[in-house]
Amino acid sequence: MGILGCFKKKAKEEIKPKKSGGHGDHWLTVLESDNEIQSSVIGSIEKPEFVESLKQKDNKIKAFFSQGEMLKTCTITVNDQLWTAYPFVADGIPHEITIDGIEEWINEQEAQIRCSLGDASFAFFDTMYFKNRGIYEKGKKYNFLLSALAYSLTKTEPKTLTDRDGRELSTKGMAAFFPFGKGDIDDFIFQVPVKEVTELKFGNRTVYRIKVSLFRKGPLYRLNGEDDIDLFIFVLANTTKGYVPAVGDDITGIMWLQGHVR
Repeated sequence: MGILGCFKKKAKEEIKPKKSGGHGDHWLTVLESDNEIQSSVIGSIEKPEFVESLKQKDNKIKAFFSQGEMLKTCTITVNDQLWTAYPFVADGIPHEITIDGIEEWINEQEAQIRCSLGDASFAFFDTMYFKNRGIYEKGKKYNFLLSALAYSLTKTEPKTLTDRDGRELSTKGMAAFFPFGKGDIDDFIFQVPVKEVTELKFGNRTVYRIKVSLFRKGPLYRLNGEDDIDLFIFVLANTTKGYVPAVGDDITGIMWLQGHVR
């Protein structure tokens, strides 16, 4: 688990108003202008790669998924009215995750999942909640594909830290993430090692898909890979400002964590 133990909290059962939610900043992880976002949303409806249709009571739900191998736009309509739209990562690394709680948004088609994986507790946005909301039970395990979109990402150089006993530890290869205080519950600061890098496109934008070790279930700096919890982080090439991620680099930044049932 490593550093993550510092922010595991006991959940309190309480009734609170549903959040309105929103994806303004999320869109900026893959597109850079309102015109691009509008075009992507409209395009997903007019020329979808596939459509998910279902009924909830008297509501007719449709989710339109745009063209794209790994990155898509998901646009949801309710009774043929535009309800929401967000960047959707079709790719992801599977993990068996225990649901600790669900924060459903006021539109009832979106939610963030509070969960546990190993000894770590965190939250992510469920990109297929509109479809799978009826199958979830608190305390049960589900196979989720986890991924992230980066708001920012840079290379970081190793540092030497000294613990309370005077021992020196290098941050080289450190795998850890922490809640981002200025963000929502699914936004995190990360420092992780790069395992793989793939270049792809979202519209006309170049995006890097980076496989990283998000954290480790074993000792903090054990680097043999046995206990790695891996994740794909997607980042716009423009966001890295000329830096091209490479295997073996340590990277740091801020990300939006998302996932869906496999």
